[in-house]
Amino acid sequence: MILTADDKSRFLAYVFDKSSNECWEWVGGVNSLGYGRFALNGKTYLTHRIAFYLEYNIDPGDLLVCHHCDNPPCCNPKHLFLGTKQDNAQDAARKGLKSNKLTNENVREIRRLLCLSVPQIDIAKKFSVSATTISEIKTGRTWSST
Repeated sequence: MILTADDKSRFLAYVFDKSSNECWEWVGGVNSLGYGRFALNGKTYLTHRIAFYLEYNIDPGDLLVCHHCDNPPCCNPKHLFLGTKQDNAQDAARKGLKSNKLTNENVREIRRLLCLSVPQIDIAKKFSVSATTISEIKTGRTWSST
């Protein structure tokens, strides 16, 4: 991800920054989940990922940029951290947030069902997750440490 000085100025024009400890709200366009969107070089990026990059000069790549504040439009880099899907789910669980995220016990049961050749779509329905989530567990792309 490369941003010119003009890109950075254009991005910052849509960030309503307050004190360093408060959420800095994105005031531009958002997606259906409330995460900010920003067009850059013909591609749309989530704004909290750009904010993380601008502050730390680290391209998140395949990692998630998670919110300590759990506020999707927040772009305050102090509220952001890099993590995996599992890290994000565990963060939500620690905070007691209602989530469709899986627990370690769920993942062990999913693996057991996969070994029994239960169709992935059936497993996904049972745990209210996508078939892609089940496939990622099966291949070890996510939850590999469980």
